[in-house]
Amino acid sequence: MNTPESPNRVVKISISVIAAVLALPLLYFGYRLISYKQINGKVLIVQKDVEVKKLALIQIGAVEAEDVVQWKTAVNERLRVAVEKIHLYQKEAATEEAEIVDVGGKRMANALDCINRTKESIEAARKIWLVERNSPQLRLKISDLLTRGNIPLNQEILELTKNNNWQDVYHLLSEASLPDAKHIHELAASDFRSTLDTHQKDYRIKLISMREALDFLIPPSTVKALPKDVKIRAHDVTDESGSFSLQVAPGDYYIFAEGDRMVFTTTEHYFWAHPITVPSQESEKCLMGNLNLDGESTHRDDLWRELRRTITEQKSNIQP
Repeated sequence: MNTPESPNRVVKISISVIAAVLALPLLYFGYRLISYKQINGKVLIVQKDVEVKKLALIQIGAVEAEDVVQWKTAVNERLRVAVEKIHLYQKEAATEEAEIVDVGGKRMANALDCINRTKESIEAARKIWLVERNSPQLRLKISDLLTRGNIPLNQEILELTKNNNWQDVYHLLSEASLPDAKHIHELAASDFRSTLDTHQKDYRIKLISMREALDFLIPPSTVKALPKDVKIRAHDVTDESGSFSLQVAPGDYYIFAEGDRMVFTTTEHYFWAHPITVPSQESEKCLMGNLNLDGESTHRDDLWRELRRTITEQKSNIQP
């Protein structure tokens, strides 16, 4: 049997559970805040004469490794989509070229057939005129050749055959129809070559452009290339000794650093994207220098090494 205190007890338990759930995020962030660790480091460049240059005013930022992984995944997806578009364009261009070859080939074949039928008509007309004037087989043959096909001037020639003007038939076929038939074939071949050459040239230009555009998918070596949704968790600027300090929660990060230095009349640009675990021995003494410049040193510090290699492989497979 329920007592009067039972409803109050249920309410108290519910309030306690809700309070505990609401407190968990606060406790989590409080723990992270209390457990923040410090990354201490220096930015320096060793010159050819072994002189060490400590770089001041270098912008330093810490980004969580998970955010960088998501960024790289998004860039790789853009590469996949771009390559897919190239393959689709290649397929469409191949289909279009096949159609050009088919249409052009048929047109040239018809023109060549017209030349051969015209030659047969000429030979039949010659025999009727000079040898077998009353041959029904030859008359039937030339009539069939002129009626079935598109021999140039066939209607005029048919009229001449009705009047038995075989000498005129022979000369008209030889001096007008055959040259016209050959000209039609030449035009068909010329149009085919021109259409095919134009298609292949346009295809090569566009394919090369699409292929070279893959290189632009590699983000430039600058902190400004970071997407807007990638948050810099800690930030600092190196002092005159090249030193910096960052306060971050334990975890895996990338240290992004960027700066310029004038060397005589040339401006040297430096960019780092260095992976680091906090806490670790390296996070207590993080050196940013020649050995871990982005894209020029170890695989570990080359942020887009895999992307560059994949693009190179894809470009080698995409030949115009």
